[in-house]
Amino acid sequence: MAYSLLKIAQNAYDWSRRWLIGLVNFLWRGMGGRSPKHNFREIEQTVERAVEQAVEQAVRQLNLAVDEQAVEDTTGVCFSIADRDDNRLVVVQEIPISERLEGFESALMAKIRLAIWDVHGLAVYAIALVEPSSLATAHSGRIQREGCKMNFIAGNLPVVADWSENPGLTAKVRALLDEIDLLAQQLVRRPAG
Repeated sequence: MAYSLLKIAQNAYDWSRRWLIGLVNFLWRGMGGRSPKHNFREIEQTVERAVEQAVEQAVRQLNLAVDEQAVEDTTGVCFSIADRDDNRLVVVQEIPISERLEGFESALMAKIRLAIWDVHGLAVYAIALVEPSSLATAHSGRIQREGCKMNFIAGNLPVVADWSENPGLTAKVRALLDEIDLLAQQLVRRPAG
């Protein structure tokens, strides 16, 4: 009984969330707003401010010594990927804190999602927090959005922490699937008897 009520509540939440996102996107386009794919730089600036605020808060609360230049040098990129015949927003962000702080990554991802929703009215589909200086760049130093997108899809980013509405995009699930494939290959190669 409790399971079915929980399932009904979850379905109602998912339906209402999709409906609200669709309504916001409809109104956004109807008011002459640009499509989210044209606002990536603005979204990246919003994420940058959210990261700076989260780092400042962590530094104050935990008395950490963080190199200000390291905070300024971290960067991020936003892009969209196709999922179920719709474009979904993905954020890949370098994080400046090298120490593993309990709960920092999950709190940072929540702040990024909330900031993007508050400022742009967009739902984030996936977030990957990666090590500093790990995003694909051109010779000029500019971030290569397509290169980052391909590395994200292929699972070739040095992920510190990640979140996604589709758990298949997270590093933990990918690592588990790789391990299952390896075990299956070992079983196939094992001679009978």
